[in-house]
Amino acid sequence: MGRENKDSKDKGDKNKLTHPHDATFKKTFGDIEIARDVIEKNLPEDILEYIQIETLKKLDGSFISEQLKESFSDIIYGVNINGREAYISILFEHKSYKDKLTIFQVTRYIIDIWSKIIEGGKKELPIVVPIVVYHGKEKWNYKNDISELIPGYENLPEYLKERTPILKHDIINIRRYSEKDIERYQPLTRMIIRSFKYIFDEEDKLIESLLVSVDEVADTIPDEKLHIMVEILLIYYSSANKELTEEAIINKIRKLEGKGEKIMTILELRELRGLEKGLERGLEQGLEQGLEKGMEQGLEKGLEKGKIEGKVATVMKILAKKFRTLPSDVEALISGLEMDSLDLIIDNIFELEKLEDLLGLLKENEK
Repeated sequence: MGRENKDSKDKGDKNKLTHPHDATFKKTFGDIEIARDVIEKNLPEDILEYIQIETLKKLDGSFISEQLKESFSDIIYGVNINGREAYISILFEHKSYKDKLTIFQVTRYIIDIWSKIIEGGKKELPIVVPIVVYHGKEKWNYKNDISELIPGYENLPEYLKERTPILKHDIINIRRYSEKDIERYQPLTRMIIRSFKYIFDEEDKLIESLLVSVDEVADTIPDEKLHIMVEILLIYYSSANKELTEEAIINKIRKLEGKGEKIMTILELRELRGLEKGLERGLEQGLEQGLEKGMEQGLEKGLEKGKIEGKVATVMKILAKKFRTLPSDVEALISGLEMDSLDLIIDNIFELEKLEDLLGLLKENEK
């Protein structure tokens, strides 16, 4: 699969990703809450006792060498183990097929990390805990230590075994996960794991899993974070499946009667925030009013007024979704705003926690 496309944007990018699995892995498993959840659910409990998980932090950069970039993508976290510096690396197996040489590649990866540590002037090696995440179509049936590649290793005398470096990795095989396995994780992690699990399955199954996940996670994380994650996954789905465009995904969700209420709210706000619907409505209203007043004010003035009225309607709908109800004096205030003030509200909608914040924002803008 290869590396993440550097030209792909983070939030709000509608373009398809060149390497969707890789790029989405970096955006999702790079979230420290998801990474911590994955680590805590997959390392043995007796090992977790030695790890000061509260020290977990994402490290900048990558330790993947040029030779390994076609095999893995990595996200590396620093953590203290028994009070000493250590690394926990989450490695994403790009290939959609199983690879017997994965353990050899992981071994090279660990050696690369140690080499860079030594080259940096240190004389002690940190512990490196590698976790390989696999979601390919084929069944993974290889061992997770390098003895797999040494014929007759088990029958070798101890002298030879002691002189053969045996490194191991943990494996998270998402494709083999049952729903019970997935439910062990926090809601946000479930949404990401389901997406990787079902990305090669039928479209309806993938979308159904997204609806279930959004319902589970909606009340557990801030709205803005949920919206960003949904945005990432929509881009991922449409990039990994050429037939499944974002428009097709949205249309499928809209056809599910009685389902997907929460995600529809997200999608509507996504459209509103991008002014896609607001602009269209504004232009239509402007054209109608321009034609009606024609001789009086002219088409240009009508269009401009229509744009403002369309955006007023957009802002009203966003605020109503966020605060449930709007007092009449607030509605009157919004109706009299100019375009720049309406844009200001849309740009800052996620920072507004109460209506007083909205009024403060508008007063500050007047200064």
